Amino acid sequence: MLDIHLVQKHVGDITEEDLRYVDCAVSHEMGIFVPSVGFCQYAIQPRHTHPSYSFVLFFSKIEGIHAHMEAIPKNHLYGTAIGPDVPHEENDQGSFVRYYAVFIASGLFERVYSLYRDGKPPTYEWAPFSIDSDIMIHLTEYFREYENNGIGRNEIMGSLSVLIAHAMVRGLLRIQNTAESLSVQFEIERVIQYLHQHFGEKIKITDLAVLSRMSESHFNRVFKKEAGIAPMECLMQIRIEKAKKLLKSPRVNITEVSLACGFGSTSHFSSSFQKSAGMTPTQYRKMFLHSANTGQDSATN
Repeated sequence: MLDIHLVQKHVGDITEEDLRYVDCAVSHEMGIFVPSVGFCQYAIQPRHTHPSYSFVLFFSKIEGIHAHMEAIPKNHLYGTAIGPDVPHEENDQGSFVRYYAVFIASGLFERVYSLYRDGKPPTYEWAPFSIDSDIMIHLTEYFREYENNGIGRNEIMGSLSVLIAHAMVRGLLRIQNTAESLSVQFEIERVIQYLHQHFGEKIKITDLAVLSRMSESHFNRVFKKEAGIAPMECLMQIRIEKAKKLLKSPRVNITEVSLACGFGSTSHFSSSFQKSAGMTPTQYRKMFLHSANTGQDSATN
């Protein structure tokens, strides 16, 4: 269950409603937030601030932020840094771009930064940088530990927080990591991120193979080995998870959810959803709304 007080420690005066379209993994040292099917409502508020250092990682160049940035090295991501209490806002232009927002507690980030440079970090205000794509391995593992909630979770998430903080500092200071990039894992991760970004579009296996720069047969084998499932199974899982988020909002009808998640018909959506979730989309929505209303009633009593 999301601890909104931990989130507010990093992000500021945010509500659970602001995060309804966002996937989250949070600890005392770090928070990671990924827009899933729409904007974070707090992020588009004019001149909002955060108590923690925030780093936003993109899988493609964002013109307004990286317009004057030189070409980045192969297998790197575009990033931007914003310091604590620096007013800023996202530009809501009607369509969101998938990104990873990483919030690092001031104490941790400044402690790591001091290992590389004397004094405190400069004031970052949409400061562009690039970072080795291997960071995605640590971010993915951080999410996995958070969601599994198993033995040793806090210790592992703490260690990952330190690793990620070092990666951010090295990216900002342009310190190259000489270790060989895990190129295959990166290509598969890039495909998965593509599926998250374009889940509502018509996607063919040949398109994904081209994106990964592999033959179709080789891509199928490598993807299944790295991800544990076939590419189109992964796409279906992503679509169902996005649909679950959209179904939590009573303002979006079932047909709109179906189309937004890339299903050719409402009947195909319903049958696929029931196969995955064990209930129809309508039943899922009723269950969620009933649970939400019950929780509210309990809080007021």
